[in-house]
Amino acid sequence: MSNESNTTDAIIHDANASKDEKLDRLRDMNYELKRFAAKTETSADDVEAKVAELRSARHKIESEK
Repeated sequence: MSNESNTTDAIIHDANASKDEKLDRLRDMNYELKRFAAKTETSADDVEAKVAELRSARHKIESEK
């Protein structure tokens, strides 16, 4: 899986993935973000922006019918 296919927008619009698969991928991204932030000197603003993006994507997917 390329980095391009692992963006929140790509996950939201993945026609081949089920709702549960999309949510799992977002959870994985959130976990990896937390690991990355703990290992590096990433700014709090950068982490907060990415977390907000993940929450927004999760909300969009959960709102799908």
